[in-house]
Formats: sequence, structure tokens, C-alpha cells
Amino acid sequence: MYFKKLELFGFKSFADKTILNFEPGITAVVGPNGCGKSNIFDAIRWALGEQSTKELRGSSMEDVIFNGTAQKPSLGFAEVSMSFANESRVLPVDYDEVTITRRLFRSGESEYMLNKTVVRLKDIQELLMGTGIGAEAYSLVQQGKVDLVVSARPEDRRMIFDEAAGITKYKSKRKEALNKLKETENNLLRINDITIEVRRQISSMERQVERARKYKEEFKKLEEMEIRWAGHQVHLLGHQRGELNAKLEELRIREQGINQELESQTSLLTDQINYSGELEQKASDLHAEQIKLEGEINLENSQIGFNQERIEEIYQSNHKRKEQKAQLIERCRIQQEKIEELNNAFSVIQATIGSNEEGLKEKRLTLSRLEVSIKEAREKILEDEEKILGFTSQQVSIRNELTDVMKEIQGELARKRRLEIECAKITNEQQGLNQKLQNTDAEIIRLDDVIGQLEKNRANQGHRLDALRLQLADLKQRIDALEKKGLFCKSQKDFIEKLHNQYDEIPDPLVDGRLITQTSPLEHHTGIIGKVKQVSPLQPGVQGLLKNIFAKNDAQQWYEIICEAKFIELDPQQISVKIEEITREIQQLNIEKDGYIVRIEEEAQIYKNIQQAIHDQEKTISVAQAQRKDLGAELGQLRQETELNAVELQEVEGELVGVRKREEELNYKLDTVTQEIEWCQNDRKDKQEWITGKSQEKEGITVFIAQMEAEIVSHRDKLRDSREHLEMFSKDLDGWLEEIKRIDDELANEESRRAQLENETRLLMERIEQTQRSQESFKSVLSDCETQRQDLAQRINSLRAQITALEVEIDKIRQDIHEYQLKDQEFTFNERAIKDRLQQTYKIDFDGISSAEASSVQAVQADQPSDAAPINEEEFLQNIERLRKRCESFGNVNLVAIEEYEELKQRFEFLTKQQSDLLEAKSQLMNTITKINRSTRQMFVDTFAKVGEEFRVYFRMLFGGGEAQLVLLDPENVLESGIDIIVRPPGKKLQNISLLSGGEKTLTAIALIFGVFKVNPSPFCILDEIDAALDDSNVGRFSYLLKEFSKIAQFIVITHNKKTISSADVMYGITMPESGISRIVSVKFSEDKKKEEEKVLVEA
Repeated sequence: MYFKKLELFGFKSFADKTILNFEPGITAVVGPNGCGKSNIFDAIRWALGEQSTKELRGSSMEDVIFNGTAQKPSLGFAEVSMSFANESRVLPVDYDEVTITRRLFRSGESEYMLNKTVVRLKDIQELLMGTGIGAEAYSLVQQGKVDLVVSARPEDRRMIFDEAAGITKYKSKRKEALNKLKETENNLLRINDITIEVRRQISSMERQVERARKYKEEFKKLEEMEIRWAGHQVHLLGHQRGELNAKLEELRIREQGINQELESQTSLLTDQINYSGELEQKASDLHAEQIKLEGEINLENSQIGFNQERIEEIYQSNHKRKEQKAQLIERCRIQQEKIEELNNAFSVIQATIGSNEEGLKEKRLTLSRLEVSIKEAREKILEDEEKILGFTSQQVSIRNELTDVMKEIQGELARKRRLEIECAKITNEQQGLNQKLQNTDAEIIRLDDVIGQLEKNRANQGHRLDALRLQLADLKQRIDALEKKGLFCKSQKDFIEKLHNQYDEIPDPLVDGRLITQTSPLEHHTGIIGKVKQVSPLQPGVQGLLKNIFAKNDAQQWYEIICEAKFIELDPQQISVKIEEITREIQQLNIEKDGYIVRIEEEAQIYKNIQQAIHDQEKTISVAQAQRKDLGAELGQLRQETELNAVELQEVEGELVGVRKREEELNYKLDTVTQEIEWCQNDRKDKQEWITGKSQEKEGITVFIAQMEAEIVSHRDKLRDSREHLEMFSKDLDGWLEEIKRIDDELANEESRRAQLENETRLLMERIEQTQRSQESFKSVLSDCETQRQDLAQRINSLRAQITALEVEIDKIRQDIHEYQLKDQEFTFNERAIKDRLQQTYKIDFDGISSAEASSVQAVQADQPSDAAPINEEEFLQNIERLRKRCESFGNVNLVAIEEYEELKQRFEFLTKQQSDLLEAKSQLMNTITKINRSTRQMFVDTFAKVGEEFRVYFRMLFGGGEAQLVLLDPENVLESGIDIIVRPPGKKLQNISLLSGGEKTLTAIALIFGVFKVNPSPFCILDEIDAALDDSNVGRFSYLLKEFSKIAQFIVITHNKKTISSADVMYGITMPESGISRIVSVKFSEDKKKEEEKVLVEA
């Protein structure tokens, strides 16, 4: 199985669809900072289910969607797909290729797909468990966080080992089982509580059921009585409604007659009013016509005034136009003179421009010849400068080489001094370590003696402490026995006092008798208490014997009583004295117990102090032994370093001889190059002085040409301005001439308009005289219409008085009808109230009762036969009230108690079955958790041991020596224990991982990752710039391991280091040709290498 393909669309800087095809081996991803290399790592992690936006270098999940640039708009979603080759069926799905896709929309919706089928994130996580692939797995190492693999908390670090051991999915199942177990236990508690409550409700419900049945019987009787009473009331209301309807019919007939009379009077009134309206309309028309004539007169007078004003305005405007015409004629004369002056100046300027252009042409020829000469001189200077640059480059190169040689000499000398100092330092350290070793041996012997003495003291102190604890336990037993005895005496006292009280209150007479027993009472026993088992009369012979014994008793009958009896103390005061004695003895024993407790605490503290002293001494001796071991190891290391320093010192002296010879050769070369540079510089200086002189001459000619060109431009500007002024003056002159012509036309038009207005005014005055004559004829007609309208108004008022009287009578009839209708509504309301009361109180629909009840009600409603007695309302109401009180006497009755009782019984049976099912499920879950713990513990222990061994091997390989080990912080709890890393780089003491430098942490993390891969290789591994903190030598070791492990796993490396890139088979270059948008360029090194090998073979 290997990582086959990565597809990105809209993820961060990958705005367009981007496909990266991967092959087994090493793939390098390179590119400048900020081009989007790490976005590939983030895309893989995001597709595998990463939920932390901080780990994806964002503030919200929406930040992973391409946000747009100045040229390209933002996208609405991001999608990443990862394809895996699955021919080996490492992933438990029946596909040769598996594609995992994650898609996020800007609205916040997200979805996961497996081979284009929508699934849950949990499904993907379960699919990848145990393979080493995942958002938090050891196969993904993020940029700048490689050292977190070893710097994390011990509890967090074990996640790598869980994944390597393949127990992640088992721990996930175990967690699910624990959650289900917890839910099952909670469900059991709830079901137990519910079962108890349901059982209590069933016992309570049984009483309610019986009460509800009795209540329903009485309530049924009450319902029947209420139905009969309602039928009787409805029948009475129907009889009253019939009488009311007869009266209503009489009033409606009377109302109809009056309405007919009112209609005839109203019709006559309408005719009179219509005729009156016609007269008023005629008068109104005449009046309107008169007003219209007056309006026409006023309008014509207004028009006459307007015409006179218009004639005056025409006179004024004509006078102004004549004055304007005279002014325009004067302007035209002045403008013509200006045009003649401009034509004369135009000829003078043209002649000046021609002479200036001839002189300018000669100066330009002279300037071009000077520029050619200067250009040739500058080219020669450039040749000299190129020679100087070449010689200077040689000089710099020689000086750099000479500097490097000097640095080598200084470095070799410093190295020689350092080696001599280190030899002396190592000798001193060896002497100091030997002395420390002797002191440590003496200290270990002394500590062994001290620990032996402390062990003896601890044993003696333990014996004393055990003896005191035995004495205290005996004392506690005595106190408990006395307390029990005291409680018994108190109980006995209470019993006797109660017995005395009851004995005195018993009304039965005292009975003489004699007790015969085998046991004698003690001195303090003053009474007997017993339990009767059997009573039987004595035989006559025995009775005669007892009469002789009890001579004073004349009893006729004697009885034999068989019983169990005890002798007791009947005096409460004696018992009280005994209780006080017991109490005093208990107090005395408690004082002794407190003393023992204090002594035991003191002795226990002494014992604890001895144990602590032994523990401290053992820790001290362990430290001393560890120091002795470290001192021995350091002495061996120092011996090796002494031998290496001697060999290195010889090499340094040989290298110094060769470097000094090379220094002499470089000094000779430097002198030769310096002389060449001086000759070229002198030649360049002479040519620059000649160029300076010619440049001054060139500047003079250039200034003259510029002045001439400025004069020509100035004359041309004047010429252009003159032309523009001439055109402008000509346009103004033409415009003024057109304006004069327009004024003449307007004067002629205004004179024609004035004559027309005078003629119109004369015609209007004639029309006003004619309209005034028509107005006089309308006044006589209006006077006749007014006389007829007054007579008609008197007749209309008489008819209105008659109609008003009839309307008053109709209103009174209608009011009576309304009152009867209200009564009818009241009967209907009462009938509805009766039916509603039955509906609300008894839930009975009076109109829809059963056929048997309906016939009963109809019998009540029907007319009673002559031989049937009428219903007694008072007695009937008393019976209803009696039944109602009996129902109320039941109080609050649960009418659904019977149904609830059956439901509770069914629920109780269901809960009992559920309880048994939950108990069985709990047992199964416990067995599952036990099996998982047993199998995962062994898997983890085996993997941990293998990873620890491989980690030690690769640590020594990367560091060139040293020691490394993995330690379980809690060996008893293997499945939850944290894991610590203890390392010792070469030449250093054993120390915790947190004390290492950044580069050492990186190397340690790489060793751990390769150790895990050796035990359980993941199909692929992605490393994001983990070699950034390594120097060249360590990068070489890292590259070597990377090549070795590429045989068993696929590696994708994001890097800037050339050595790491050179070890890759395929390289992807990430570029950003457009701001904010990443692109890829791929190179397959393996194919290039094959072509080179084939070329070599052909040439051979």
C-alpha cells in the first residue's frame, strides 16, 4: 500500500484544481518561503480529519477556503482527495484503490466521502486505525514541531506507541465499551428507581380502582335523573315559545298594514319633491347662464387690458432693438481694423522663422560630429574598465583564496592549541575523576554500615509498636464488653420500670401459687418473669393435696400451668447502682486507652522516622552507585578522547606545512594582477580628460541649438496665436452681422403684431355691449320660478307631517316585536344552557343521545296522558341533589384509574424484562473490556520493547555514540502509563530530553520516528522541514537513513536542504507566479539518472 495521488481544489493558496502524483520511494517538495509548500501538508492532515484550526494555522475552519486575490475572486468551498493503492488490502475494504475526500463549504457545511460515498469522520478514523495514518499519527511530522515528538508530556507521547502497537482501535473499542457500560449502569439505576416507583403506584392504584367503580355507579344514576329533568325543562320552554310566536304574528300583520299606507304617502311626497327639484333646476340653470354672461364680460374686459399692455411692451422692445443695432454696427467697424493688423504681423513672423531654421541646421551637423568622437573615446574607456573588472575579479578571487588560506592557517593553529589544551584538560579531569572514584567507594561503604544499624533499630521499634497495639486492642475489647453490659442494664431498668407501672394498673386480682423449679435464684433476683405454654385443670386427687398445702384458700378449682420463666432483678435502684459502676469503669479504661494511643502514635512516628532515614540513606547510596558508574564511564571516555586528540594533532601539523606553501604562491599572483590594474586605470584617466574638454564644447553648441529651437518655437506659437485670433475675429464679425439682420426681422414682426392687437380690442368692446342686453331678459323669468317653488314647499311639509306620525307608530310596533324576539332568544338561551350543562358536567349530547334515552326524554316532553300523574318537581330535584352529594362525598376520584392500573401492570412487566436485559448486557461488556485489556497489554509491552531497542540503535547511529532508553512511568498500569525519554549524547551525562539543544532534540525525534517505523512501518510518512535545525553532517546521516527506510515505506519530504533534495526520486517545485495562487512543477530524478546511465553504456 502507498500514497498514490493528492487532489486539491480551493484549499488555501491552491485556487485551481491541482494534482500531485506520488510513487514509492522519496518525493521532495521544494520552493521559496511563502509559496505554499506547507499547505500541502495541511491539506493531507485536513483530509484525514484534523479538527483544530490552530494546527492548520488558521483562526477558523473557513480560513482553509481560498479567499481570493486582486485578480481572482474567492471560492465557495474547498476539497481535498487522497488516493491510496490498496492491492495488498492493508485497508479493510474490497477496493484496489481507496480515495478519501473531505469537502467544506463557506456556509459551514462539511462532508467526508470514501470512494465518492458520503461517510462519517468516525468511519474514516476506524478505517485508518492501526495503520500509522491519521491527523495525529507519527507518520505526519509538522513544520517546526518535530521536537514536540520528544518534548510532549509523557502521557501525550504514548499515542505514538499506541499507534505503533496497533492497539489504537482496541483502545477506541474499549473506550466505547466503557461508555456503554457507564450508560448501562445509569440505565440500571434509572430502571430500578422507576420499577420501585411503579410498584408503589400499583399498590396505591388498587385502592383508587375500587373507589372509582363505586363512584361510576352512583354517577350513572345521577346522569339518568339529570337527563329526565332536562327533558322536562325543555318541554316547558317549548310551550312558552309557542304562545310567544302567536303574539309575534299579530304584531307583524299590523306592521304590514301601516307600511302599505306609509308607502302611498311617501310616493306622493316623492312626486312633489321631484317637481320642486325641476323648478329649482330651471332657476339654477337661468342663474348659471346669467353668471356665465357676467364671466364673459369680465373675461373680455381682461383681454382688452392685456392687449393694451402688450402694445405698450412692443413699443418699448422695438426702441431697445434699434439701440442694440447701432452698437453692433460700431463693433463691426472696429473688428475689421484688428483683422487687417493681424494679417501684417503674420507675414513678418514667417520670414523670421525661415532664417532661424537655416542657422539651426548648421549647428546640428557640428554637434553630431562631436558626439561620434566622444562615443569612440568612451568605448575605449569601457574596454579599459572591462579589463580592470577582469583583473579586479582575479585580484578579489586571489585575495579570497589568500583569506581562506589565512583562515585555514589560523584554524589549524587554533585547532592545534585547542587540542593541546584539551589534552592537558583531559589529564586533569582523569586525576580528578580517580580521586572522586576513591571518595565515592568510601562513601558507599559508610552508607552500607549506617543502613545496617538503622535496619536493626527499625526491627526493635517494630516489636515495641506491635506489643502496644496488642495491649490497646485488648483494652478496646474490655471497653466494648462493658458498654454492651451497660446498655443491657439500662434496657433492663427501663423494662422493669415499665413492668411496675403496668403491674399496678392491671385490674385482675392477685393469684396465689407455688413455683417448683430445679434452679435456685441468685441473691439479687427479686422477681420472676415467664411465658405461659399450657393451662390445664388438676385431677381431684391432686386438688385435695393442694388444699392441705394452701389451708387458707377455699378455691373450688386448681389449674396446672406449664411455662418458661426467668429470675430477674425487680429493684430499679439496684440496677442504677450497677450502671454507675459500669460507667466509672468504662471512663477509667478510656483514660488508659488514650494513654496507649498517644504512646502508639509516638512510637509509630519514631518507626516512620527510622524508615525515612533508611529510605534517605538508600537513595543516597543509589546516587553514589550511579555516580561511581558514571565516573567509570567518563574515565573510559576520557582515555578514548586522549588517543583521538594525539592522532588529530599529528594531522594538524602536516596540514599546516601545505597551507603555508599555498600562501606564498597566492601572494605572487596578487602582485602581478595589481600592476595590470594600475596601467589600465592610467589609460582610462587620460581618455576621460579628453572627453571632458570635448563635452564642454558640446554643451555650448547644445545650448545654442536649444536657444534657437526655443526662438523658433516661440515664433511658431505667435504665428499660431495670430491665426487663432484672426479666425476668432472673423467669427465674431460674422456673428454680429447675423445679429443685425435678426434685429431687423424682429422689428418688422413686432409692428405687424401691434396692428393686430389694436383691431382685436375694438371687436371685444362691441361683444360686451351685446352680452349686457341678453342679461336683462333673464331676470323676469327667474321671478316667476320663485313664486311656484314657494307654493310647492307648503304642500311637501304637510305630507312629511303625516309620514312622521306613521313612522312613530311603526317604531312602537317594531319595539314590541323586538322585545318578543328577545324573550324567544332567552328561551333558546335557557334551552342551550340546559344542554350545555349536560355536555360540560356529564359529557352528554342531549340532541344525540342513544335511542333508549331519546324515547325516555320524548315521553317526558310529550303531553301527559289523562291517567298519568304529573312530575313532582320538588321531589325530583331533591333526588338529584341527594345523588349529587353522594357523588361529591367520594372526593377527588381518578376515573381513569382502571385504565392506568392496567397500563402500570404492563409497564412493570416491561421494566422487569428490560432490567434483566441490562444486567446481561453489563456482564457482556465487562467480559469484552477484560479481553481487550488482556490482549492490548501484551501487544503494547512487546512493541514498546522493540521500539526501545530500535530507538537506542538509531540514536547511536545519528549521534555517533551515546545512550538512549524509553521508560514507563507507571509499569503497573501499562495501558495508561506515560513514557519518558532518557538520553546521553556522546561526551555528556545521562539527562532528560528537555535539557537537550534544539538540534539534539530534532535528532532524537528522528531516531524515535525511525525506530517506530522499523517496528511498524506506516505506508507513507510526510516530513515538513524537519531537517531545518540540522547541520550538514547531521543532514547527511538523516539522508542516509531516509534512503534506507524508503525501501520499506514511502516518504514525502518538504525541505530547503540540497542534500535532502539530492536523495529524492521525484521532486515537486511549488511556485507562486500570481500573488496568492500556488502552482506546481514536477521533476522525476530517477528517469534522468537512467538516461545518463544508458548514455554512458552507449559511449562505452
